[in-house]
Amino acid sequence: MFYRRKSRRTGKNSLASSKRQRRLRLESLETRNLLAAIPVTTFDDVVDPNDGETSLREAVVIAANPATNPGEDDIILQPKAKGVYALTQGQLLIDDPTGTVRLTTQTLQQATIDAQGNSRVVRVANGSELQLAAIKITGGHVQGE
Repeated sequence: MFYRRKSRRTGKNSLASSKRQRRLRLESLETRNLLAAIPVTTFDDVVDPNDGETSLREAVVIAANPATNPGEDDIILQPKAKGVYALTQGQLLIDDPTGTVRLTTQTLQQATIDAQGNSRVVRVANGSELQLAAIKITGGHVQGE
């Protein structure tokens, strides 16, 4: 490191080097969780971990698992032009108290989730948070509440 020093003999400023040694230290940082992006690759409402596809229902289950995806999660849907996510197995349950679950599309073109009048579309459990971007929710129906 260099600093300016005034010479006693000449009275002029000059650069001098510092002879002090700096000691290296190791500091611990806070824990950080990376955002998980879970792409949905099929419009079918299936749960089959061996089919090589990720359905919307499977993506919600993956996002809610604190052992594999703690913290915030993005579930990326395909836009409306490619199809509708028709729920055939009942409502989606968002139960992830470790961070916000975001449902969005890759291009921000609208995607549609349709419960087809058979159930509510989505239920958000206490302590969980859901954010929607470019998602149309339709066809929800609640009985007896």
